[in-house]
Amino acid sequence: MARGLSFAERVWCKYSANKSDFLLHCHNIVFLCFFYSLASLPYVIVELIGNNKRIIKRFKVQPKVSHTFWEMLGCYKTVMQTFILVVGPLQIVSFPIVKLLGIRTDLSLPSGWELFLQLSVYFLIEDFTNYWFHRILHSP
Repeated sequence: MARGLSFAERVWCKYSANKSDFLLHCHNIVFLCFFYSLASLPYVIVELIGNNKRIIKRFKVQPKVSHTFWEMLGCYKTVMQTFILVVGPLQIVSFPIVKLLGIRTDLSLPSGWELFLQLSVYFLIEDFTNYWFHRILHSP
């Protein structure tokens, strides 16, 4: 490269230098679990703190339904187990497709624009497939 490495690129290079592309691809399972866990935190906080608040109840889809921390933790465990059992194998099977599409793990890291475009396409595809799988599962 004609330029020096950024901090993120130095960290990535040091971390990924001795790992195969397949192993790096399998890290996605951990990252997805982490981000899906973070995404639900605001809802958990609103449910736990705002249960007695009249304002928050007004905006809930089911205002008379409330859940304890332990109920939500049990649900979280079940969702994560299912996620690992379903998404984990799908991540492993999808590796050849990812390579075929040209998604790479080497340096240089993608630009902000490239990252934005790839994530946008990913979310569109994921949302589309989740909608149709969900709809199929609810049809007789």
